[in-house]
Amino acid sequence: MKRFFQLYQVAALLVIFPVAYLLWLIRYGGDHELVILIMSIPILFSYIVPAVGTNWLKIWDFDTRFKLGRFRFQHGFVFGSATSLITVFVLPLETGREGLLNLLWAAFTLGSVLALWNWLYDLFAIKAHFLLVYNRAWHEGQKPETISLHYAPAFFGMFGLFYGAAVKIIEGAWYERSDHHDLLMWIMLSNLMVLVFSVGGYGLLSYLTIGETGFKSYEQEPKP
Repeated sequence: MKRFFQLYQVAALLVIFPVAYLLWLIRYGGDHELVILIMSIPILFSYIVPAVGTNWLKIWDFDTRFKLGRFRFQHGFVFGSATSLITVFVLPLETGREGLLNLLWAAFTLGSVLALWNWLYDLFAIKAHFLLVYNRAWHEGQKPETISLHYAPAFFGMFGLFYGAAVKIIEGAWYERSDHHDLLMWIMLSNLMVLVFSVGGYGLLSYLTIGETGFKSYEQEPKP
């Protein structure tokens, strides 16, 4: 099974990323700037958060050859490309809903889909010993199902919730503003908002469900 994850991280770079980019480009009528903005959110998120979680907080580790410390250097494109591909299928450009209803529908739908599929991905990655997770469930000797349930649905669900909302907000505002060509400003603002709300929401939801924020590593804690 580990062989699959090793091959998948290469396929994400060579196949999934260009396919996702092409589909978003078709969706937006050839607007490369808008495609870059939309795809930058999951890619940058999955560089920043896992990099902190692996090398600083030491919650995760990857059993793969090419890494920066404990973090695989292509992780942003692996998660970001797959997430972008899922999103372009899950969130159609026209939904028949307007305003707040459209926003809530997109947020709930993408949050649910990403929570499910990324939980399954991490579950099998943990079983294959490709992904190592040093959370409380691991420390207690729980099975991979419990280890992954302690963080994956909340973590990926929160990101999907705010990414889905961001996609709809950006699509609604992009062509309404004459100064929308300040791409860097859009990227910085969009990524900052999704990052802050997703991480904060995950910490809060984790605390409410398992009694801690999910940011603590148990790697060096003595076994009970």
